[in-house]
Formats: sequence, structure tokens, C-alpha cells
Amino acid sequence: MCLMILAALPPVSNKILWRKYCKKSRNDKLIQKSVITSDFEKKHDLPKVSYNQQKKLRKKFRTSKAGSGWYDMPAQEMTEELRNDLRILRMRSALDPKRFYKHSDMNTLPKFVQIGTVVDSPVDFYQSRVPNSQRKQNVVDELLADADMRRYNKRKYLELQERSRRRVEGRFPGKKLKKFKKGKDV
Repeated sequence: MCLMILAALPPVSNKILWRKYCKKSRNDKLIQKSVITSDFEKKHDLPKVSYNQQKKLRKKFRTSKAGSGWYDMPAQEMTEELRNDLRILRMRSALDPKRFYKHSDMNTLPKFVQIGTVVDSPVDFYQSRVPNSQRKQNVVDELLADADMRRYNKRKYLELQERSRRRVEGRFPGKKLKKFKKGKDV
């Protein structure tokens, strides 16, 4: 068809007509891709999901991310190390006697957590840098490696044991004496 039209017209308009009728445009390419076939309904049909299943999927999606206000932070998998680190952070007021922290109102561990590493500044290389030999994988290991912390915890533990021992002796005052009286068998 293109050849018959071009032969009948003068040569000046041949280029214009060629562009208009014979050259394939972007629209023609799109039309070829959008040809309706027998499986057209199957391509554009959504999977059938019941109302309850949709509700469960929405709840699962809602609980898997923190929301747009928190930049869609994903929920972390709770490993034993992460759980221990979070417990220590929650009880941090017991770690240092000289430092005050507000009371935490969290009764459960948080679901959305992100853990990062602190990058040391090259300016503070000699003053506030932690050497590689003292760096640990998590908070629990760092606290167990700290000698001052261990000494303080041991002292507090012994004080609590002594206090509970005195409390038991106060409730039953003659109980220990009966065991150690001379000449009497119990």
C-alpha cells in the first residue's frame, strides 16, 4: 500500500508521506504490544483472596515495618545476643552508680531495633579511642571484660547476699544457735 501511494505522488511529498504512513512510529510499537489475546483476563486479574486473608496480610505487613514515620524500619529477628543487649540497655541504671537515667516505661523488649557501630574520629586517635584488643562484639561482652564493672557488681552482689542473710536471721532468731549449742544433739 505504501508503494502505490508513493508512486502516484510528486517526489517532494514522498518523504512526508513516508514518515506519515510507512515509517513505524512509537504508537505502532505500543499497539503491537497491547494486542488483546485470549489470556487477556488472566494477565490483568488479581488473585482471589478472601476478606479474612486480606486482613491477615495487612496485619502482617503492618507489623513487619515500623511505618513511614520511622522510614519503614524493618523488624529485627530477635537473637539471644540482641535480646541480652536490649535487657542490659533497659537495666542500664544499675550498671553505673554515679549516673542517673530516667525510669524506662518499657515492660517488653522493642520489636523495631537497629544496631550500628560507632566510627572513631581520626582526630581523637590517642585520647578517646578504644583499642582493637578491647573491642567486643556486643554490649554484654564489653561489660564482662570491664574490670571496674565486675568489681562493682561483685561488691553489690555480696551486699545483697549479706542483707538477705540478715533478714532470714531476723525472722528466725534462735534457729542457728540451736545447731551449735554444746552438748546437745539435734
